[in-house]
Amino acid sequence: MGYVFRYSGKHQIGLAALSVAVFTLSAIPLELQRRIINDAIKSGATDTIL
Repeated sequence: MGYVFRYSGKHQIGLAALSVAVFTLSAIPLELQRRIINDAIKSGATDTIL
């Protein structure tokens, strides 16, 4: 394991950070959709949604 971390540790940390960033960016549209639907239901626009 020491060999792997010694020669590719920086790359692995970079890949882990990139993975976290992509996950965060992919969760934003889901949160936005959830908020739109919740606001529409609160205002009584269920016919428009259906």
